[in-house]
Amino acid sequence: MKLFGDLSVLAIALALSSGVEARRPKGGAGSTGGVGWSCDYQGATNDDLKNAVSDFDKLFGTRTLRTAGNQCYWSICRGFAFGFCNSSSRTRDEKSGEREKAMNTDLNGGNSCRLSFQPIADDYVAYKFVRESDVRICEKNCGLFKNDVRRC
Repeated sequence: MKLFGDLSVLAIALALSSGVEARRPKGGAGSTGGVGWSCDYQGATNDDLKNAVSDFDKLFGTRTLRTAGNQCYWSICRGFAFGFCNSSSRTRDEKSGEREKAMNTDLNGGNSCRLSFQPIADDYVAYKFVRESDVRICEKNCGLFKNDVRRC
């Protein structure tokens, strides 16, 4: 399933998995993105992504993160949200160097994107990148999911 594909399916999936609600973006849909990133819409540049990762590093630090089951770390700055999410039920660790690798992976103009470096059978841990106006991230009372949201 794409990160922001069919909104009816997405609403159910996100309610159960990540505490994030997609908003219908302005403009057309379509699959876009470079190798690795799976994006549903156009609307961002590689510089936007690099800025978002830099802001994330300033807010959460550059060391690898440990996520509890059903947890995301989100930074929201300069009109974009960047997140590191674990949708499994067990604790997972971010792997060293993967955040930088995500930052340097070409978006090809994509927006509302997801990237996992894990094998298909274990892709519960992923990076997410989206224009802030295209998403609402639950910050409190998110059911089973916990989002740690920090803003610039």
